[in-house]
Amino acid sequence: MKTTYSILYTPIKTIGQERLNLGMIMIDDYGNIQFDFAKEKLKASKKLFDDDGYKLLVSYLNAIETKLSKKDELIDSRSKFNTGYLDYLSNYSNNLLSFSKPVDIDIDLSDSNFNHLFSKYIFKRVEVEKLTPLKSRIDSLKLEVLPRVKERVNVNVDLDADTFDFVMFNMRIDMMGRNDMPVLNQFIDFETSNRTIQKQLTDYLSIVKPLELREKKPGKFFIVADEPSKKEIKQHLIWRHLMDSPLISEKIVEVAPTNEIGRIEDYLKEHDVKPFFE
Repeated sequence: MKTTYSILYTPIKTIGQERLNLGMIMIDDYGNIQFDFAKEKLKASKKLFDDDGYKLLVSYLNAIETKLSKKDELIDSRSKFNTGYLDYLSNYSNNLLSFSKPVDIDIDLSDSNFNHLFSKYIFKRVEVEKLTPLKSRIDSLKLEVLPRVKERVNVNVDLDADTFDFVMFNMRIDMMGRNDMPVLNQFIDFETSNRTIQKQLTDYLSIVKPLELREKKPGKFFIVADEPSKKEIKQHLIWRHLMDSPLISEKIVEVAPTNEIGRIEDYLKEHDVKPFFE
């Protein structure tokens, strides 16, 4: 996947063309955006600016952060914050805050990749010891359920777009079987980042219609997921869009909460589902 980044900087010597890198913005092909600026570095550099200039610089950076966070909550990739707009901004300077020429890089937009580049070009924050995270409810349930159903479905199926004509890009399906129709299930954790949820949903739902066309019959598609807390605004917005979609209302896809996983296991038994690939 192509990701584009641009560095936000302020010139500190016009003649010597010295600059102070303060922030970074990254955009991927899906229109997802990540932005941060080094508040610690900016505060430590306060003496380089007069009072009005410093306040204006802080205001600019806070305004950008607010605008981009609202864009992310709305999941609106049509915002003018795209690679073309970044290119425009790189040619525009207000003598206080500038954008570097956008650079394309062949990596995914992830927290780890963003933090790596941010540490390299902007500011290396003090790292704290990382704790080993507990497995989420979805991950634990998946580990528990897959061994129980592997006689009736293929589990952890890797689908290669070059091999299967109903696949647009490589993906992994958690459960894949058939009786008189294809039967699939995917575990999706709505406690992860909104970008991860979007990718998992997009991957899975992209094969629904192509697989039905290939099999010349409707399929049975499940998603195991729990509604996220409404305090998690981005994740809950994706959940609401999913539940309001025709895929759910027309019963093309059925969402089962983790405490009702038995519904899927019962379906596999009652309909004598067999592995999709022998």
